Amino acid sequence: TYKNPAKITAINLFKNIPVIYGSNRVTEAVSFRMKSQICINSNNLAHYNTVPEINHSEISAWEMRPDLREKFFVLFITDGDLNKKSKTKVEIIKGLFMEKGINFEELILEGSNDAVKSFKGVFLADWISIYLALLNNVDPVASKLVDSVKTRLKKKSSE
Repeated sequence: TYKNPAKITAINLFKNIPVIYGSNRVTEAVSFRMKSQICINSNNLAHYNTVPEINHSEISAWEMRPDLREKFFVLFITDGDLNKKSKTKVEIIKGLFMEKGINFEELILEGSNDAVKSFKGVFLADWISIYLALLNNVDPVASKLVDSVKTRLKKKSSE
């Protein structure tokens, strides 16, 4: 387990609400994918946003009561080739989170080009969601509420 980043991240997310921040075009797409997969495969609510957005409006929300902050775990999805300005933003935010006692982890996507990093990130996101589903004791391919919504919509449209 200690050598498997997907398992480590799933363990960190277990019994928490993940908040996932992407830092550029590639990592933003991976972050959104991770949020979606965690919601659907793990039956675990997750939130996604971007590092530029956290600097403007969302950072204020982290001033919430400490007992609420404890329910969240932040994932920063970054790129090994992240530009200096973005790296600085992430480092500043991580420092503020450390001061506030906000739990976080940084996942750095490495690869020879954006396509490689994207695929690595998507696969990592999928595995994290599957391991988290197992920790949550849910079937990662069952989606009862999605099926229920579809059934009810079909019923309403036939009325």
